[in-house]
Amino acid sequence: MTDPVKPETLVREREEIFTLLGHLPDREVAARARLLASRNLASFAAHRAKGPASRELLWMIAEVATETVYGPGAIERLEGFVTYCEALFAAARIAKTLEAPDGLV
Repeated sequence: MTDPVKPETLVREREEIFTLLGHLPDREVAARARLLASRNLASFAAHRAKGPASRELLWMIAEVATETVYGPGAIERLEGFVTYCEALFAAARIAKTLEAPDGLV
């Protein structure tokens, strides 16, 4: 399972945010770009996860990020969801090491 994307590597995601939402403060763009990257990474990883707990946690990340990336929200709320997604990624990594494959992948 891959680690969440680092903020400095989010060029494509930032461009997508600007294209769809227009000019926003840098801090908000950064949070939304991280949510977008988290959604993409979690969705990709969920399709390859070999255990049910790690897969479910990855789908939770994808769902949370999808619901918040383009929606309204104060910057503090968006950054809170970024932290939440990072915590779920950490939990998914732990689950991956503890659980047995379920044979779905």
